[in-house]
Amino acid sequence: MPNHLVIGLGGNGGKMIRSFRKLIYQNHRSEDPAGISLRFLYVDSSDEMMAHDDPTWKILGTSVQLQKASQLLIKGISLEQVLNNLGDYPGIGPWLGSREQFRVMVASQDAGNVFGGQKRRLGRFLFACKVVEFQRQVRQLVADMQDGGTVDTVFHVCAGLAGGTGSGSIV
Repeated sequence: MPNHLVIGLGGNGGKMIRSFRKLIYQNHRSEDPAGISLRFLYVDSSDEMMAHDDPTWKILGTSVQLQKASQLLIKGISLEQVLNNLGDYPGIGPWLGSREQFRVMVASQDAGNVFGGQKRRLGRFLFACKVVEFQRQVRQLVADMQDGGTVDTVFHVCAGLAGGTGSGSIV
């Protein structure tokens, strides 16, 4: 049986992971059932669902909250500094568009703690600033699953499709 890495992007992705983990625990009374190699990575610009003691992750009196190694918070970035030094971020410049238009958008937000929310381009910018950390976490989670087992890994991506309104999602 292959390994499975479930990646949840944004609030809807996190809610899907939370629901899935609750279902696993409810059916197996374990977060990590025997014979299944399964890991998670939750990526969001909001830490609302990332607290260790968040009660929404509880099922049958047990928390199924993800460990920090399975979470990636993409906020707290100096977006202005990134815009001033785009040469240091070669993967961002080609799709960013006009720096000046983007500066206006960043200036209208709390640039240090901005949330992707309705602004997909802004969320993409935040993600791009943390892509090296994302890649490191994915590699580590996959290596943990492959250690002593199969190397085959299936990636599942869970994300909202409706611009942060919660009305559409994909699994």
